[in-house]
Parts: sequence; C-alpha cells; structure tokens
Amino acid sequence: MSTISRRVVHDFHLQPMTRTEAADYLHEKLRAAGADYPSFVFPNSLCDELWEASGGWPGIIDRIALLALAKAENLPVPTDVVEHPALPAGTWINASVDEPAAVPNVPTSPPQIVVSNSGSVIQELTMQKPRLLIGRSEHNDIAIGSRFISRHHALLVRHGNSTFLMDLNSTNGTFVNAKRISNHVLLHDDVITVGHHKIKFHDPFATKRQELDSVEFADTAIMRTLEDMRNLLAHENTALLPTASEDLPTLQG
Repeated sequence: MSTISRRVVHDFHLQPMTRTEAADYLHEKLRAAGADYPSFVFPNSLCDELWEASGGWPGIIDRIALLALAKAENLPVPTDVVEHPALPAGTWINASVDEPAAVPNVPTSPPQIVVSNSGSVIQELTMQKPRLLIGRSEHNDIAIGSRFISRHHALLVRHGNSTFLMDLNSTNGTFVNAKRISNHVLLHDDVITVGHHKIKFHDPFATKRQELDSVEFADTAIMRTLEDMRNLLAHENTALLPTASEDLPTLQG
C-alpha cells in the first residue's frame, strides 16, 4: 500500500448529492435492481425525505433506502418509514442547494456579432439565441447573399459561457483569424471569415479557450445542428441535405 500511496498526489473530496441528483441516483439504483417503474416505488416525496435524512451522502442514502424498503408494507414506499440517522461531521452546508453558487464575473450580456464586407459593416446583431446559422440561404440567422458562401455554411453554438463555431462542410471553408477550422472555440475579438465577408465576434468575457473534446459538447452541438438543419429543410420544402454540388466552386478574385 505504501507504493500505491506514493502515487496518489492529490486529495479528492466528493460533495454530497443535491436533491435532484439524489432522486436520479435512487431511481437508477432501482432500475439496476430490476424495477420497471422506479418513480412509483420511490416517488419524489420519498426521494426528498431520503435526501434530507442522508444529507446527500451516497453511502447513508443507500442504507436508509434499504431500511425503508424493508419496513414498507405496500408500494409506493411511504415517507414515515424513513430513518433520520445522525449525520457525519463535515457535511457540506450547501448540500441542499440544487444550483451552483454564483460565480463572479459572469457575463451580463450576450456576445455581439458584426458582419462586414470590404471594410463596410452590413449587419450588427446580439447573439440572443443559443444557436445562429450562417449561410447564403435567406432562412439562416445570418444570411449573406454571396456566391462564395454555402447555403448553410457555419453554425455558432452558445454553450454555457462559451461560443463554439462549427463549419457545416462548406465548399470554401470557414476561417478564424486567417486559419481554416472545422470546430473552434471563439475568443473575444476573433474574426471569422466566410467567403469575402468578415464576422467580428465581440465578447469581453471570452478570454479562455476551452477544449472541444467533451462528450457534452459533442452531443449538444451535433443534435442541435441536426435539429436546425431539419427545420431549415422543412422551411425550404426540400427533402435532401445540401451537398457540395449545390454550391458554386471556389472563385478567384
């Protein structure tokens, strides 16, 4: 054990579960045990009682949940069979809070987008929606009628306090600060180039570039992209996704 202990270089502290997490945890336990309707066996009122009795600690909630099942004469399990043991020292005082504490310097306004061509501003908008589609079609949020731009060229996705840019397999590509990208986390004052148009991204709070390889981002971005594309196709009354052949080839000049 001494050999292993030398390899442990950090202390790990697990905060007790929130009320919502405890309910999800209990229902997953019941599903794993073979229950087809876990929310009937442990209704929300019982989950709340178990959470309060356990302080959110998984080991304690396991024990008192098993005792409650053993004492219950009928289903659903009633709240009056739940024991309330003494909780261990060190229980977090904010274990009852479902939402994270306020973080200082949280952005108070959404990013600003400025579209220009040859130095002239042609559109300014605020990113009020979680997604903005950029492309040649009039059904895009940012519609740019240029032959150098694909029908659905790129997608901006707002995720938490970060903004991601996704190229939608455009013919002529999407560039950020003169570098071609496929997926990219935008920073304050980044310049997106699509065709001959520039899109300035203005968000003073976007000062740290996050990683793109999280499963959460991948699922969110892909699913929302597909949803947006389906909606656009429905508006345009077409049955096929746009392909490269629908766009003009790269032009010079």
